[in-house]
Amino acid sequence: MNDKNDETSTSAEATPADEGNGGRLTIGELVGLSGVQTVRLPALDSLMDQVRAALSEVTPVEDRLAGLVKQLPVWSGLGDTLNRIAQQMEELLPSNWSGLSGRYEEMIPVMRDEGIPLAWVPPAPVVRELLDAPDAPARRAVLEKHQPAVWAACRGALDEVGRAEFAEQVLLLRDCVDMAEAGHTSGAQALAAAVWDTTVRGFVRATPSLQASKGRFAYRELLAGLPKAEDQEVVRKFRVASLFAPFERACQRFDESTPVPASFSRHATTHATGQTQYTSVNATIAVMLAVSLLRGLEADPFTVSIHA
Repeated sequence: MNDKNDETSTSAEATPADEGNGGRLTIGELVGLSGVQTVRLPALDSLMDQVRAALSEVTPVEDRLAGLVKQLPVWSGLGDTLNRIAQQMEELLPSNWSGLSGRYEEMIPVMRDEGIPLAWVPPAPVVRELLDAPDAPARRAVLEKHQPAVWAACRGALDEVGRAEFAEQVLLLRDCVDMAEAGHTSGAQALAAAVWDTTVRGFVRATPSLQASKGRFAYRELLAGLPKAEDQEVVRKFRVASLFAPFERACQRFDESTPVPASFSRHATTHATGQTQYTSVNATIAVMLAVSLLRGLEADPFTVSIHA
């Protein structure tokens, strides 16, 4: 492997599964509808003007109101719409996002800019506390405080991964959780980073559109081609983008002229073993990152060709 460019050869054998949205709601629509506490009728001011006018007419007010209500299209289908939203929330969003409707936009910078996985792990109460935290240092403190809950959630997520090609990686990640719970966080971080890297390379190996020239692997090209977490993505695409959003931080580069990054970096974990990179929080993030990836690939069955 070329450490400077971090490239390896890959083969273009398969393509990812189709990402058609099937006509599902957009994230903007989902947030707009599922986050409200009351429903404001359209043209309410105009309706009230008509009600006032009805008071001066011979027709009884009750009859006029009944006629106006019959003309309101918002009530017809509103229950079906809310049921459809609830069904999509249950079927399409990661299970640890329960009760977080209206906060999806807040998740994006936490995942993308700080590299903290939020899809499938950690558990929902920890996700809420991470979103409530005022800044990045506070969020790292949240992860450190709730490590036992995070490890339990990781075990649960791994139990849901059934793809045969991931069997060995699942076993290794169980070892990571065992080490972390026993206090051996450095070993957990190193092994989790390797599992994550192996899985990512398998994903790229099977996805020609993410490969660099001549079928080679490079993190720079990978980051340029991954789905982006934007608020107008359809629900499933948002879930997929959330899976990949932490990659940007995890793939951060450094060299002899720049400081070793303090946040989790796959490159620094491999090439800069020391107290700056190897921390309890970085071990937590590394394990969550690898578990989240495997669990997400179970939910969205992209083709992966692991070379191991």
